[in-house]
Amino acid sequence: MNWIDKKQVAKYQREWRRKNHNKAISYVSKYRKAHKKELSIKCMKWQKNHPWYGRYYSIKYRCEDKNNTHYKYYGAKGIKCLITTDDLKKLWFRDKAYLLQKPSVDRRNPNGHYEYSNCRFIELSLNNSLAWTGRKHTEVTKNKIRIAMQGKEMKATQGKKHWNYKHGRYIK
Repeated sequence: MNWIDKKQVAKYQREWRRKNHNKAISYVSKYRKAHKKELSIKCMKWQKNHPWYGRYYSIKYRCEDKNNTHYKYYGAKGIKCLITTDDLKKLWFRDKAYLLQKPSVDRRNPNGHYEYSNCRFIELSLNNSLAWTGRKHTEVTKNKIRIAMQGKEMKATQGKKHWNYKHGRYIK
């Protein structure tokens, strides 16, 4: 065989991959089975220490992947993922999302893109209730919840009944 000819080299490599493909897959699957517990513990520890990555990928896929079930609400409407994992990490610590029971990324302006200046972490139950109220723009401050569409302001004590506000946090 003349190894100078690139076509022959490519053909040989394809044949070798075809023959040894099952061996490689079986080796990987055997390794995963043997080290399943160790790998899952490592993965869980990593996810626990980097929780913003999961949020980032869910945002990215619903904005960019046409096969995603929620693409029609985000990507099809022109909403883009302009935020990075570093930005989400800053948001995580700025909004103290680690204190929330179920943190969720909320866009302050629902028609805007996912970007650092337009995003915040809030409790999932609050995010869901804001989505169903048909709000255009909301602002959660220390003592008031403002809903700009309705032009109403609710004190935190009034919001307790509506959004389960308790001890400075939103709970489900």
